[in-house]
Amino acid sequence: ASPLTPPLPSFSAGAFHIGVGNEVDVLLGQDSTGATGQAFSRFTSFAKDYIMNITTPKMSVGVTFTYSGLREQAQEPWVVSLLSISSNTPLTYYPLSGNYTVEDPTVPLLDLPFMLQSLLPPGACLALQEYGYPSGYSDR
Repeated sequence: ASPLTPPLPSFSAGAFHIGVGNEVDVLLGQDSTGATGQAFSRFTSFAKDYIMNITTPKMSVGVTFTYSGLREQAQEPWVVSLLSISSNTPLTYYPLSGNYTVEDPTVPLLDLPFMLQSLLPPGACLALQEYGYPSGYSDR
């Protein structure tokens, strides 16, 4: 083993996915040129190749988006690139309105089919990495 490659634990105990970045659309979507997103796509491609070469069994590798960010930026070239690199599509999903109040509990019944039918590349799997409603709020 190379001194630059630390030994990794065995993933046979149940791990199946490695995320490269979390809610990347929040930061990358701020670059109107898309250059930062394209650079992150190159990094993700390298990271995926590296991970696939050192893990047994082979791990699923993806980039986590927020649901709202992916919905709003799905056609951006850097998003299309990241989705094409990923083995699956992890999302964080909190059905909140723009002012952070909770949406009606029926909203997920519309959002989930939309996620599966409109946002995923062909053959991709959806992974809801985080989801839910806030449990409370304090104004102290």
